[in-house]
Amino acid sequence: MTDIVARTVVRSHAAAQGRAVQLQKLIENGASVNVVAVDSITPLHEACIQGQTQCVKLLLDAGAHVDARNIDGSTPLCDACAAGSLECVKLLLDHGAMVNPPLFTFSPLHEACMGGNSKCVQLMIDEGAFMEAHDFHFGTPLHVACARQHLHCIKVLLSAGANVNAAKLHKTALHHAAKVKNLELIELLVGFGGNIFCRDNLGKKPIQYTRPRSAAALCLEKLIYIVLLSTFCLISFSHASQSSAVVQKCPQETGAGGVDSAGPPKSNHLFPVLFTSSSPGALPVLMICSTTLFLSRS
Repeated sequence: MTDIVARTVVRSHAAAQGRAVQLQKLIENGASVNVVAVDSITPLHEACIQGQTQCVKLLLDAGAHVDARNIDGSTPLCDACAAGSLECVKLLLDHGAMVNPPLFTFSPLHEACMGGNSKCVQLMIDEGAFMEAHDFHFGTPLHVACARQHLHCIKVLLSAGANVNAAKLHKTALHHAAKVKNLELIELLVGFGGNIFCRDNLGKKPIQYTRPRSAAALCLEKLIYIVLLSTFCLISFSHASQSSAVVQKCPQETGAGGVDSAGPPKSNHLFPVLFTSSSPGALPVLMICSTTLFLSRS
């Protein structure tokens, strides 16, 4: 077998297709584990792209360059994360793969978010991946996860402290969620502090990317009401199916110097709030009882 044929088999047939026994024989016969194709893809890249754990281990043990770059600058760790292969990711990390390689494109964490494996995302974060790594075209890993609507990955990122209001061309993840009309994503982002009033480079707020009276628009309207109210009050809904709620004044707003300073010191006052609607699911009107002075305070 010529060296050229051996290289071809190592890269295309053995590594990529997971033929561990054949790969082992080729390595024992002296085939190079670091041979590159015209696009600078190595056998290790190929094995990681396909999530071939056994082949990845054989190549690494035989001296494959763990941080080899292809023509796009991506490393095998990027490919393993994109494939969502947790075992391949672990093998690469155990062999010293860089969690944050200097790249001009997607980082391994970006790729994990693109692939949608939340366990890979969590592992990369645990290993110190930069959650605010920014790609010019795609933004942060959070933007990528939102673009793919991978809710589990988004929850992992936000729970780990990713900036929910990070901007890509002045657009936040919430702008995207509104545009794609994903109600669960909208509520998740706002729940983690997404700025519902943020404007993008076109001067638009998230709600302006929805169709009036659509489910997404009504969801955002409801959240706007809640955000405005919670600026002054603590809100608790007694039952998810009910349209009524209870508003409780914040402790710091009661007592000396507060709006309610004339009342019992340090007391919390409950006020009924009624959401009225002209159609099922709509919340266009908010009626506040006994709280006019409190809510209108500048």
